[in-house]
Amino acid sequence: MTAHTTPHIARATFRRFCHAASRGFQQTDCARTSHDGRAAAVSRSGTSILVLALAAFMAGCSDGPNNGGDAPAPDTAESSDDADRPTPHAIDQAVDSAEQYLRSDRLDEAETILDRLIEQAPDVLVAREMRAQIYFLRGSRARREGNEAEARPYFESSHDEYRAALEIDDETAGLHHSAGMMAIAAERTDDAITHMEAAVERNSVHPQYPLHLAQLYMQQERWDEANRMLERVLTIDPDEPYAYASLAGVALEQGEIEQATEHIRQAREIEPDDLGLRVQESRIHRRGGDPDRTIELLSSLPEAERADEAVANELGRAYTQLGEHEQAARAWTLRFRYYENDWRAAVHAADAWLEAGEPEEAHDLHRLAELQAHGHHELEELDRRIRRALRESAD
Repeated sequence: MTAHTTPHIARATFRRFCHAASRGFQQTDCARTSHDGRAAAVSRSGTSILVLALAAFMAGCSDGPNNGGDAPAPDTAESSDDADRPTPHAIDQAVDSAEQYLRSDRLDEAETILDRLIEQAPDVLVAREMRAQIYFLRGSRARREGNEAEARPYFESSHDEYRAALEIDDETAGLHHSAGMMAIAAERTDDAITHMEAAVERNSVHPQYPLHLAQLYMQQERWDEANRMLERVLTIDPDEPYAYASLAGVALEQGEIEQATEHIRQAREIEPDDLGLRVQESRIHRRGGDPDRTIELLSSLPEAERADEAVANELGRAYTQLGEHEQAARAWTLRFRYYENDWRAAVHAADAWLEAGEPEEAHDLHRLAELQAHGHHELEELDRRIRRALRESAD
């Protein structure tokens, strides 16, 4: 990739998935239904996309244990003719217990039940999906905290669990889509494309499937294929804002700034309060040569939103483009203050302080970044430049 636009669009829609899923099971439908039966419930905003990965885990309308209470212990003593395999009743009981622990955010207890169930009955699809969800929740929380090194193995495990689920059921489009979302999180792009293509093939009326496939094609600069998928999305749902945002991304990568601006305008008319779309518009203005408009769009956001990775990066780059290096440093420092595991934000801030002629500020940030990524080659190179700048300032 030669630019940052396309991956951001995919991350933005994935963040909608992560945000919804991390709210837990309370907002899902009560009845356990098929993935494709839930497809129509996905809202235009995308926040209810969690049903693709979560609602299959619901059993009945229980609200789970109150005040973090214990779930009923599964009856593992009951057995079938196969001495190692639980009876259907015991399986249902184990699933219900794990589900209740998940509802109360007691992931360790849920995982213990699911590990034992999968060991005894590896072909229970819902158990595979629930364990995948546990890995997903842990990974998304680590990623929100800026700890990518911890997050990625969880997402890889979640994707592996979905691949195991697909060995049980290869025909359900939503299952392929959920596997694809986990592959995106794990940065397994080729696998994600395979899953999304399978989802589109199996369900021709769900707009999110071709949307996410288009964004994956964009990551590989397969522009024509991406455009065909986006046209398909808008045929299904003419008001899908991220389809227009993705068209804007394609146009931007092809140097069509005016067309990109028009598409992102269409997207923001549908979802004017969506932070990801605001960031996308700000990027188009910056790359189109108008960093002042980028700053206008982003600098007035609440502090917590300015600490968002994409927002901080756009602000930092816009200020850098204008030669306002101190302001760029402050934008990235804010990100690092909120997410101290994101040591690269500290590196960006230190670079900006060096450009602003403030090596002491850069040295302080380098020291803090070292606590998170000691010995990394980027930090070693930064340290050499800081030391050189400090010597020059002392002369």
